[in-house]
Amino acid sequence: MNNKMYLKIFLLTVVFSLFSSTYVLANTEGIVTGDRVNVRSGPSTSSTILDKYNTGYKIAIVSKEGDWYKITLANNQTAFIFGEFVKPADTTAVGITETPKIEPTENTSSTALRAELVTYAKQFIGNPYRYGGTSLTNGADCSGFTQSIYKNFGYSINRSSYTQYNNGQAVKSSELLPGDLVFFGYSGSISHVGIYIGDGQIIHASTSSTGIIISGLYDKGNKPYIGSRRIIS
Repeated sequence: MNNKMYLKIFLLTVVFSLFSSTYVLANTEGIVTGDRVNVRSGPSTSSTILDKYNTGYKIAIVSKEGDWYKITLANNQTAFIFGEFVKPADTTAVGITETPKIEPTENTSSTALRAELVTYAKQFIGNPYRYGGTSLTNGADCSGFTQSIYKNFGYSINRSSYTQYNNGQAVKSSELLPGDLVFFGYSGSISHVGIYIGDGQIIHASTSSTGIIISGLYDKGNKPYIGSRRIIS
């Protein structure tokens, strides 16, 4: 067998491998693993929310597009659901391996980890605010939201906004990076916290009327900015 033939076989193997890891066989059954999980019109957190599914709800998976599953609704409409909250009934049959919880290690790129944390946090946009809550799907307050997001990545931070200000290292507003905690309040007294996501924006469990939203760091609707802390060094 000549070198050209070897090259063709190698390229075909690579293409087949990429194809099989990206696409899921049609009509594969999946099970929702979270409560009030958003079902959207497209594979993006900015897409319209069509419905919300709870734990145990069975869905028909059409394909996997990046971090999202393309699914078929009961009315045959196409929709998307974030893969973090779906377990395919037979992962081996469709060439999928479950994504483990990301643990911070010396070999983990902090930049990549920050991006993963922000992407993960965005999946909960539109979910409810609940005072004293820590559930990312059923309701969380501002510090419950930040604590639960970081917990998913193996970090343990304090429960309240003013005690979370003792976690990590202080960072100037001009040096903020995605994933940094940002704190707000009046007269220097901290009463709110969010996560910086880049481009002057934060994601936070804001109020009972808005739930989890993205807003500008210095939006008028926010309390005055006080300071920031870096958890991911």
